[in-house]
Amino acid sequence: MGMAHDPSSFAATILEAVPEPVVVLDSSGNVRWGNRAAERMFGRSLNESVGMPALDLVHPDDLELVLRSFSSVQRKVVGTLIEVRVMTVTGWRVIEVIGAPTVWQDDGTAVVFCFRDLTDRRRFEVARKDEASFRTLLQNSPTVTILLTDEGRIESASASISRVLGHDPENIEGQRLVNLVANPDRVAFLAALGRAIKGATASSPVTVRVHLPRYPTDELILAELTLVNLLDDLTVRGILVTAQDITARAKAEHELHAELVAHAKTASRLLQSLTRREIEVLDMLAETETASEIAKKLVVSVRTVESHLANAYRKLGVHNRAAATIEFARLRQTVTAKPAELDAGGHLATGSVA
Repeated sequence: MGMAHDPSSFAATILEAVPEPVVVLDSSGNVRWGNRAAERMFGRSLNESVGMPALDLVHPDDLELVLRSFSSVQRKVVGTLIEVRVMTVTGWRVIEVIGAPTVWQDDGTAVVFCFRDLTDRRRFEVARKDEASFRTLLQNSPTVTILLTDEGRIESASASISRVLGHDPENIEGQRLVNLVANPDRVAFLAALGRAIKGATASSPVTVRVHLPRYPTDELILAELTLVNLLDDLTVRGILVTAQDITARAKAEHELHAELVAHAKTASRLLQSLTRREIEVLDMLAETETASEIAKKLVVSVRTVESHLANAYRKLGVHNRAAATIEFARLRQTVTAKPAELDAGGHLATGSVA
């Protein structure tokens, strides 16, 4: 990033010779200075970089971590070491970053950051002993973890795929994952994979439900797949897929849905059993009007109103005005609400709006 704006000091001269990138940001996160190693890493001169927001080079999934760290480092002597992905002249790289607050010339507080590229080291760790450790950790997980190439082929799968789907991980490596999906659901899976390839982050993944045959019986399980695009992560270079068996949950959801639909039908029958005049009286009752006031508005006798109320109470299975008002409102909510908005008792769930 050149020396056009750096202070003419011995310290700056030393920083220019440091083999690791060093960058100075102002309190807003804009670039103030960088050494030659930083120029080489980011492919930009200092003149091109001064004033640009450094966060523009941070991977979207790492932005929250970087923002929090940048805020806290300004209140420390030395910040905490973190690992983030940044866009360099050669693409996304895994970078180890540590920062410390400083005073930059006469412009006030700034933060100096030192970078170290860990990408090649992480590749080595994944390729060596850490891969075995990773597989061991995932073996007892109820969730299957699969890494796909950009063509949808299985690059690796956690050992839990043997327990959940009956497959030997080594036997399915190189196969297209779509071939493990039941035929009727393959179009839905391929559509989800297409969306993930276009962009699916850890904070905004693509999810899809598909049936997966269990080897060798072909017994179908319903699985929820979550897809995250890590193609630009040089240590992974793939689509991360997690698969969870939701067969039991889906069955419970279906049974609950059927029960709630039954509640809605029962409520509808009860409401239909009320006459137009009984409904009219119940509506007025909800407005805390007395039988005498209701009678005046309807131009009928108080006894007639009381007769309508007695019939309505009997049909609703209640014995007083307060209970009738509550039950009448509940029945209307049950009929108009979607099943997902009701609890197992047919009541409107907390937070739902009928």
